[in-house]
Order: sequence, then structure tokens, then C-alpha cells
Amino acid sequence: MEKIFLYLGLAAFVLTLLSFIGYFIYRRTYNNYLNRRLTNKMNKKKKILPSSYLKYICLSIFSLTSLFFILYGITNSILGDEPTQNPTETLETPIEESKLEFVICSNDSYMVSGLGEHNEKNLVIPQVYKGKTVSKIANNAFENTKLEVVYIPSSILSIGNNAFANCYSLTNIELSEGLVSIGSYAFNNTSISKINIPKTVESLGEGVFCGCDDLDSVNIPEKIVQLSDSIFKSCYKLENVNIEGQIKRIGNEAFSNCTSLRYFEISASVISIGERCFAYSGLENIIIPDNVKVIGKEVFEKCENLTEAVIGDGLGGISVKMFFMCSQLSSVKFGKQISYVGAYAFAECYRLRTVEFNENLRIIENHAFYNCSYLADDLILPNNLLYIYEYAFYSCASIKTIEFGNQLIKIGSYAFSGCYSLIKVDFPKTLKELDEEAFSTCYSLKEIVLPESIKEIGKHAFRSLDDIVIYYYGSIGSWELILKNNNYDNVYFYSDNKPLSKGYYWYYDMSGKIKIWED
Repeated sequence: MEKIFLYLGLAAFVLTLLSFIGYFIYRRTYNNYLNRRLTNKMNKKKKILPSSYLKYICLSIFSLTSLFFILYGITNSILGDEPTQNPTETLETPIEESKLEFVICSNDSYMVSGLGEHNEKNLVIPQVYKGKTVSKIANNAFENTKLEVVYIPSSILSIGNNAFANCYSLTNIELSEGLVSIGSYAFNNTSISKINIPKTVESLGEGVFCGCDDLDSVNIPEKIVQLSDSIFKSCYKLENVNIEGQIKRIGNEAFSNCTSLRYFEISASVISIGERCFAYSGLENIIIPDNVKVIGKEVFEKCENLTEAVIGDGLGGISVKMFFMCSQLSSVKFGKQISYVGAYAFAECYRLRTVEFNENLRIIENHAFYNCSYLADDLILPNNLLYIYEYAFYSCASIKTIEFGNQLIKIGSYAFSGCYSLIKVDFPKTLKELDEEAFSTCYSLKEIVLPESIKEIGKHAFRSLDDIVIYYYGSIGSWELILKNNNYDNVYFYSDNKPLSKGYYWYYDMSGKIKIWED
């Protein structure tokens, strides 16, 4: 129909143009004729062609009409057959026009279950089908389709699991107020860059936006009380997360692999943080507030931009691999309640220089500070520390001196092996067990004082330290009991008074320096 108007308009325009041309030719010819007659008859008055107002009016109306037809035809030809109204204005799709698949629900409403014969890249889900409300989108309804733009009306209360999963071409989805829940992995692996989650939404399932590579910002409405597992996992471009409500739990891998996420504020309402929550993310610093009571393992693993961490007073310990391989991490402050450092908690944090321990620390697990090669020159461990397990400070090459406090019981195997710069160690009088290779290859360590309390020295505890001098607080007899398979040449035994028998004995002089009793 639009083309007919276009052709009529063009025809009318051509006729109008020809009429104007003909009229002006006629006017010019007739005036020339009159001029010739006036030349011959000078006495007569010049005759002028009467004004043709009626002709001008008719021609003008004809021109405007043709112009209207032309504009109308062109406009509608460009727009085509698309509806003129916004899809958000009328959503009651007639039964005969709906090509989607529907399933009747128990509450006498309809659920969209698939595309059916719909073959367009844009999708407007209707509010009503066969006179009944469309209230749900089924699990896997549009999974693996080529949809690009989707509008979901206010009648939809829930979106099922994997509803739009793997719709790689989906760039824009509009959610309406009224939506209550979004199922697990509903928008997994789509290309949406922004999402406006309605304020009515109360729950977001696991992995809802997992793998949305282009998603750069998101707003979490106030009714959401937890961020589910993997909710934004591998959203590589995600930079801004605005949380309006009182989130209590952040799930496992919630922001894992969010490499563009530089800053995230853990709010005062958060109680627990799941495993690998921020692993491999782009965080540059983190403050864990006092309200956080539980934190999973590997939470900040391999956050390669992380430089500073402050741990609040609510946590009881540093979890396994909590900061594993955070290669730029330089300083950490422990909260007052930290009682243990988990296995590999700070392993491979090459630039870790400063650790502010607290006095409640009891246990340092295996490999806790493994290969922290820049760890402080003077390592001062808290007084209440009881156990240091295997490889805890292995290859911490910058440590020069160690103070263990006054309650340490055990130093595990290879605990300080490879600490090449170590020159001084103060063992407490409570130490009972020094396991195998505990200080092996500590080449700069030339002398140590071992307390009488020690009951076991593991094999090769001081391997490669051939010239080391050992000052033992106990007797020769007790030394032989604890020595096992070790053989050290330069061992001296403590004696307050000059011994009568010959041997290797030592004492402290008035200034507190070690002296050897001369025979």
C-alpha cells in the first residue's frame, strides 16, 4: 500500500511540474504577442494578462497533495511492515500471531517453553496467550538459539535454569519489574554488556551470568541477600558491581576470573565468603571487615594485581591457599582472632615483604609461606605460636634472623630449608621437635643454641652446614638420645661451672655472650 502512495505522489509531482512549465511558457508567449501589438498602436493602453489567482491556488493545492503522497510513501517504505508502537506498550499477542511454544502451568497460567516456529532474531515474549497470563520461562527454553534482543514483560515471574544459556549472539535483554527469580545459568555465555536487574528480583541462581565476556557493570537490587556460586565467573570485562542491599553470603567462585575487577567493597553485612570467590581476579587491594566470620579456601588465589590485604578481627584463621601465588602482594595485616595460617596460604607470594602477625597465632601449616623470597629480614613470630609445619618458610631467601617466641613446640621438616641468608635463630626453651632437614642448606647459619627441652632432631636437620657450631643446653647423655642418625662435629654442652672432665663445654658470660670453657 505504501508503494502505491509513493507512485501516486511521484505521478502527481510530475504533472504539477509539467503544468507549471506549460503555464510559464504560455505566459511568456502571450506577453511577447501583446508587446508587438503595442508597438504598432502607441495610442492604446497596454493590455496585461489578468491575474490567475484561481490557477495559483489550484496548483499549490495540487503540489502539496503530491508532496504528502511522496513523503508518506517514502516513510512507510523505509520502515517496512514493522509495528509502529513500542513492544513494551502492547504485549497481548493474538493467538494466531504467536509462534512460540507454551505449556500450561498448575496455576492456570502459561509458561514459554521454546521458540517453536519463531525465526526472528528479536523476541518479545507476550503477557497473554489464549486469554491466560504468561508467567514463566521454562528451563532451557531458548538455550543455544541465535536470539539477539529479548524483551521480557512484567507478567513473567521466573526465568528457568539455562533459559538463554549459550545464546552467544544475545546482546540485549530487557527485564521488567515483577520478575522474582532468575534460575541457574540463565544467561550463561551470552554477549550482554549491561543488565538492569529489576528491584523485584529476590533470587539469582548459580552461574546466572557466568561466562558473559562483555558484561562490564551490574546493579544488585536490595532484595538479594546472597550472591550465588559462580554468578559472575569469567566475566572478564566486569568492572563495576553496585550492591544496594544487605548481602550476607558471597558464593564459591562468584567473581573468579573477573580480570577487570580492580575494586570490590565487602560490605558490613557479609558473614561468609565462598571458595575461590575472587581467584584470578584483577583486585588491587582488599579489606576483609570484622563481620566476615567464614572464608573458603583459595579465595584470592593468583590475584596478580593484589598488593595489600587487611584481614579483620572476625576471622579465626587464614584458609588454605587464601593468597596463593599473589605475585605482587607486598603486605598483610592479620586480625586479632587469627589462630592459624592454612597450607599454601601465602605460597609463591614472591614480593611479600611485611606480615603483621597477631599474638593469638598458634599454628602455621605446611607451605604457608613457601618461596616468599622477599619476606622481611627479621622474622618475629608471635609468643603463642606452637607449631610450624613442613616447608612453612621454605626458600624464604631474605630472612636473616628469626625469633620464635617462647611457646614453640615443633618445627617441621624443611620448614626453613633454603633460607640462604639466615644467620641467627633463637630457639625457645619449649621446643621439643626439630624434624628432618628443618634448616638444611641455610648456608649462612654458623651457630645455634638448642634448648634442653628438645626431644628429637630429625635426620639431616642441618644438612650442608658442615661447619655449624651447636651449643646444646643439655648433657652429653641426652644429646646422644636425641641425635639419631645425625653426626655433628662441633657440639658444645652447657655448664655453669668449669667442668672437671675434658670436653666441649660452654657458658654465658656476664654480658650474655657465649664462651667456651678452656681445659
